[in-house]
Amino acid sequence: MMQLFKRPTRSITRRGLALGSVCAVAVAVAVGAGGASGATKAGGGNLTLWQWQAGTPYIQVFKDAGTRYSKAFGGNLSIVSVPFTNYFTKFKTAIAAGAVPDVMEMSWTGDYRDLINANALLPLDKYLKTGFPKFNGPVMKSLTYKGHVYGIPMDLNTLTIAYNEGIFQKLGLSVPKSFAQLLALAKPLRAAGYQPLAVNIKDGWPGGDLWFSQVAYTDPTETLIRKAEVGGASWNNAAFIRAAQNVQDMASSHLLADGAQSLSFTDLPALFGSQQAAMVYPVGNFDTPLLDAADGGKFQYGLFPFPPLNYPGAKPVATGGPAIIFSIPAKAKNVAGAVNFIREATNKAAFAELVKNNYIPSAPANISGNTNPIYKTMVGFQATAQTRAIFVPAVYTALLNGIQGLLAGQMTAAQVAQSMQAAAG
Repeated sequence: MMQLFKRPTRSITRRGLALGSVCAVAVAVAVGAGGASGATKAGGGNLTLWQWQAGTPYIQVFKDAGTRYSKAFGGNLSIVSVPFTNYFTKFKTAIAAGAVPDVMEMSWTGDYRDLINANALLPLDKYLKTGFPKFNGPVMKSLTYKGHVYGIPMDLNTLTIAYNEGIFQKLGLSVPKSFAQLLALAKPLRAAGYQPLAVNIKDGWPGGDLWFSQVAYTDPTETLIRKAEVGGASWNNAAFIRAAQNVQDMASSHLLADGAQSLSFTDLPALFGSQQAAMVYPVGNFDTPLLDAADGGKFQYGLFPFPPLNYPGAKPVATGGPAIIFSIPAKAKNVAGAVNFIREATNKAAFAELVKNNYIPSAPANISGNTNPIYKTMVGFQATAQTRAIFVPAVYTALLNGIQGLLAGQMTAAQVAQSMQAAAG
């Protein structure tokens, strides 16, 4: 088996999964000022960071960035853990009380858009011009709303298909280079007694991600989702309809495993590990350790993104987005210090720590400190990974419901797009 990276269990930060830690109360951890004198310099001072990653390796990453900040600029960093379940409610209360944090972890769901529309977050464009790495372009596009960036990514995730190399070799199959070749895998795999592609449709969000995986190809401009969110394009666009039609084609070609709508996130490792399913989706660095444990060393597996619609000529791209995002509240008291802390959380030292912990930096980085082949494969997907986010909650919900209806044979691709447009109002 291709040995995957081992690490402590971390909270799964994907939309639709158990987001963040479930703490009973907020817990603050102070990181003391460093340096010989601990004197505060320009751009320094005490800071408070809110996040929901208690119990994960991310906390140490935050602490180490705080230590570097303290040594360079002086001041203390207080790390406050708030349960995700009431994180944004607590933040709105803090706004009313005039007691917001200086830096906050940000969700890349509708809360991001809602806080921007409420003028609760600070635009960060001018700060990104100095002292930050060149972040991967697609992820910055995904965080751009109304022409501005309000969140800076520390690390990234992508979603790809995991496939059993032994099954493919035994049946003489190759990694598909086009969407048609992917659909064609269903027939030989089923004839050999395997479920082709297991997807945990029951959880809702993976159905949406099937759609996002196709929009990555049907929208070559990489702009339609962001435009549609602000009324600059229709959700009833041909590119969105084609993406939904491709999902329907996956079902009608029998590519999706039987009973896909009853499969949950915890079912996928069992199906893959027992070699009942030749492929599983979605797979990211948040669940490869689960696959590693489930296969019990019986086989090797690899990863590939959904292939392009046409081949040759088109390059395969994954879908994904930021994992940890830092935003600065509009009413933060120490903006200069907050910016410097985020710089310390996204510099070479921070990225080296992310690599060590099998997290994927948000900008090109030296990954030689991690020799795991699966990790290297995932990092290779990052630079071109397309968005898997819709920041308008009603539209996103319409997408998830629409894909469920599509796979149940109750809706057409055009009706899915129409429902999204209707949800936009």
